[in-house]
Amino acid sequence: MALKNKTSTLSERKRESIIKNATILFRKKGFGASSMDEISHAAKVSKRTLYNHFPTKKILFREIAK
Repeated sequence: MALKNKTSTLSERKRESIIKNATILFRKKGFGASSMDEISHAAKVSKRTLYNHFPTKKILFREIAK
């Protein structure tokens, strides 16, 4: 059970890192000029992890705009 809690916490931290770094990139470069590759690199997560949390850049942007 403890392993499951650590995993979900790690997943939540990765999600927050994606949102934080995407926000920075969108503000700096704009939505259109920011790529999912750049966001995954800045957030220090794999592209697969990024796409697991946010299947499209538009969905990621919507989450940030909430």
